[in-house]
Amino acid sequence: MLTRYCPACWAENHGSVAYCKDCGAALAPPAGESYIEMLSWALEHPRPEVRLRAASFLGRLGTRATPALPHLFQVFRRTEDVYLRAEIARALGEIGGEEAGRFLLLMAGDPSVIVRLAAVKTMTSCCHRLPPGLRAEVATALRQLSVSDPSPSVRELAH
Repeated sequence: MLTRYCPACWAENHGSVAYCKDCGAALAPPAGESYIEMLSWALEHPRPEVRLRAASFLGRLGTRATPALPHLFQVFRRTEDVYLRAEIARALGEIGGEEAGRFLLLMAGDPSVIVRLAAVKTMTSCCHRLPPGLRAEVATALRQLSVSDPSPSVRELAH
């Protein structure tokens, strides 16, 4: 049976009901809500696999997901889920642009080696698509990480 999550309180509801059993909110998404807005909303879902899929799908949309960048940044800063943080790094590389590239530079200094690996891998694969000034900053950051990161895996990947 289909499970629907309440957009107001995230309570689980059976697929056939129109209103949340806990708070009474309408279970239908607001009219006019775009696919990108719904994916951004799903980044807050209580189930980790839904959050990961939402970040992944946003990345697959490429530049069309640029409006979701502020929410991706916000979720990254708030969550302690290193796998979601790493997936956000991958998504930012696919979305592209200067704003995403600058945030990847910040992510390369994350305390989690999982996140740093994802950020470095993303930076190395998308560096050629960045604006020239940012490309130089990324190249400098990668050189620095290749000698100074505490993780041998990050150092090797950044090299």
